[in-house]
Amino acid sequence: MRSIKLNGNVISGDELDGVLTVKNLLEKFEPIFNRKMLVVERKGEMEARTDKYTFTTTKGKFTASMKEQWHPIYESWIGKEVNITGKNAVIFQAVELNAEIYTANSIKLRRGDIFLFKIGSRETESYLGIALTDYEDQLFLPPDPADAIIGRVIGGGRILQNLTAEDFIREIVPEYVIETLVDRLAFTDLIEDGMEIYTSMDIELSDKSSHSVESFLSYLRNNNGLISVDEVTQSYIRSISPPIFEPGIENNRAFRDRGMVFIRNEGERKNSIYCYKKLRMPHHAMNAVGTIRSGVELIDVAKQGDGIAVHTEPVQVFLVGMTQREAEGLLDDLGIKMVKQGDLSDNAIIVSQKPETTIEIFEKRVVETMAISPDRILRVELFEESAPMTVHYLKEVAGLYRNYLIGKLSIDVAIDSLTLFKGKGKKAIVKPENTPAKGAGFEEGVIGITNMRRPHEGAIGIRLIEDPTFGPTGEVAESTNLVGRVTQGLEIIRGIKRGDIYFLDVTPREEE
Repeated sequence: MRSIKLNGNVISGDELDGVLTVKNLLEKFEPIFNRKMLVVERKGEMEARTDKYTFTTTKGKFTASMKEQWHPIYESWIGKEVNITGKNAVIFQAVELNAEIYTANSIKLRRGDIFLFKIGSRETESYLGIALTDYEDQLFLPPDPADAIIGRVIGGGRILQNLTAEDFIREIVPEYVIETLVDRLAFTDLIEDGMEIYTSMDIELSDKSSHSVESFLSYLRNNNGLISVDEVTQSYIRSISPPIFEPGIENNRAFRDRGMVFIRNEGERKNSIYCYKKLRMPHHAMNAVGTIRSGVELIDVAKQGDGIAVHTEPVQVFLVGMTQREAEGLLDDLGIKMVKQGDLSDNAIIVSQKPETTIEIFEKRVVETMAISPDRILRVELFEESAPMTVHYLKEVAGLYRNYLIGKLSIDVAIDSLTLFKGKGKKAIVKPENTPAKGAGFEEGVIGITNMRRPHEGAIGIRLIEDPTFGPTGEVAESTNLVGRVTQGLEIIRGIKRGDIYFLDVTPREEE
């Protein structure tokens, strides 16, 4: 009788009938199926050396991340005394290494850098230095000065300030860990008895990071339940996420341990999602989102361009776009009370919910929904291929990243020929893109955004009447980025002077 382990659970006998390949397995057992998704087989464990070393001195211990070239020579410095201490660096006694010719050169060092140097071009002895500050120095270095830096202090560095000429290195110990042996599987690979296979990650979400968790859940919902692998390093995989929720600073003091998931809360990589392979120190810019409870093996062999299927506990409570009746059924199953507002009919479409975040909903066990009649919702097609940057701007303003297919625009000015909606104001940055040819004219129902060629950059408009000269925001062609068109429901806007307009994104997209 065939038996395998799938995502930690044993499957055997009749359950595997018809399951010959990985593709068969996914189709039968994995709710998330995507041609980009990664599948792996866990083959066992082995002891492996990491890049981490623990230095024990007469004043205490510090740890460092070292390059591979350090391992063959590390024992040479056990027992070596401090040779020089100063404001910028601590230097340990030299050891005989090789006869490679070093040349005088300049090197920029950062606090914590560990480096090798000589005191003459033909000297065979090399000194070990550790930078105590950021500084620049002239030393005898390898042909490429960057090769002189062989590591970096990652913990316990405070003791270095206390070292004196009487101190020495008692011990240097490399770190060894048990690593899992994992192989990637193709969809055509055969399923054999005894295999241990992972097709997805189960992530337990943190109840201390409500906004970061919701941003993560919304990213998954917008990405077909997958984490897209956009960057791979020895320490983590990273996924680039659009701005969904403002994460703020929450739960940012956790160690970045193996199997933990974080969202960056500031900087150029803000909103990026990180899944860690190795332990790293806490960082104020990293909000902890959750912990991978099953399937961490997937991140060990993930490559740029892969997709990793994700299931979360708890599941996201996201009701926008559902009917009142659909939401009521879902909430009943979860044991959560529903308070209806607006249109109370079963087929009314939910356009907002309170609380907004899944974590808060499970804490309070109650959610309030606001719904409107389906015939009050526009249908809109976005020009994602011809105007990707402008579509991104509109999605941010309208909440499409957060609300998936339901967007909301607030009326600013309305006249018979067009309706203007509020954009980002002075924060708007809209470069010219997909501007119509001069004299092309503007059709009824076209959606446009004023670009940076005009003072009202970022204004959003819908053309209610065809015009040969002026676009949806009242600007000429060169100042107007065409971002989409209303395919149904344009009459909803006519005559409305204030309030909010909701629309459904019906852009045709290729199925994964």
